[in-house]
Amino acid sequence: MSQKTALPKRTDVPKESTWNAEALFKNWDTWQVEVDIARSALPKLSAYCGKLSEGAETLADWLDLYQAEVGRFARLQVYVGMSTAVDTNNSEAKAARGQLSAYLGEFSAAAAFAHPEIQAIGEELYEWAETPRLTPYRHYVDNLLRKGPHTRSAEVEGVLGMLEDTFNNISSTTRELTNTDLEFADAVDSRGVSYPVMQATINACLESKDRDLRRTAWESYGDAYLSMQNTLASNYLTHVKASVFQARVRGYSSVLESRLKPFNLPVEVFYNLLESFQANLPVWHDYWETKRALLGVDALRPYDVWAPIADTQPTVDYRQAVEWISDSLKPLGEAYVSTIRRGCLEERWVDYAQNVGKRQGAFSTRSFDCFPYIFMTFN
Repeated sequence: MSQKTALPKRTDVPKESTWNAEALFKNWDTWQVEVDIARSALPKLSAYCGKLSEGAETLADWLDLYQAEVGRFARLQVYVGMSTAVDTNNSEAKAARGQLSAYLGEFSAAAAFAHPEIQAIGEELYEWAETPRLTPYRHYVDNLLRKGPHTRSAEVEGVLGMLEDTFNNISSTTRELTNTDLEFADAVDSRGVSYPVMQATINACLESKDRDLRRTAWESYGDAYLSMQNTLASNYLTHVKASVFQARVRGYSSVLESRLKPFNLPVEVFYNLLESFQANLPVWHDYWETKRALLGVDALRPYDVWAPIADTQPTVDYRQAVEWISDSLKPLGEAYVSTIRRGCLEERWVDYAQNVGKRQGAFSTRSFDCFPYIFMTFN
């Protein structure tokens, strides 16, 4: 009879291994109050329609209001994203994500008039940007004028804004399917011990020294995705069509250009990257052959890519990892070290727990007025 390891539920993991989400919103009730405030502010945004060319002060008033709403949305979004990432079965968080996606569409539609109006001001904007209240928006103005050829009329921009919720649902479907609905068979190591395969545990399985565990985890993970290959392919095709539609509406020559040009990146950067990689493929071939020999296997399989080469694997707990990172930052100054220690050990910026329902991957949030929360699964 084989043994089986198990992961705790989210409610059972130690609090110190979770992030301090309550510093952002105490609970879903306080989050809902903020959503209601955000929605009530939308008429204030649209009230500036047709007025932005009146002068620098009027434009500054609108930009200040707009940035305040962007900041509010970012906080709302971070809280929802945090909640759905750590527990993909959280029904409250899913409902909130749907509500927030609808609000984004409303917000985009309410502010859709602004970019065409601001761009119509033209070069005079650079003179306006020298006024004290608009100086902080100089980079914003530069970007806006640069993207002018791909900005449509206020009416078309309003329609595109209302479509954001619909387009976002494509990604939502993929997230629900892969993070919530897919079920994976257990992986089994060479001793017959079973391990749960989930989005939060697959990487740890593939980094195991035990090849049987790596192989069975890889097969379990792949088989689950293959069981939904037609649904995933259909959803991806919808995503491609939506991307082509958006690129054409905005007058880009390709979807690739529509993804790069808004960030001031020429498409040549993408092709140069591919060419550099292809030119150096022999280095990768040598690396994989060396790894195959060190692992002592006849052929390197996909589940061997992340296998450790060392005979013994070190065990490093979270606090030790933070200490080592802090030591490495000492040459940069005490500000770096104290910030890392404060965030990782005192104020709980990091969610590193292993629990059922936690999604795969890692990220850091990017709202400018809350902690830079870090999502990961520490193994």
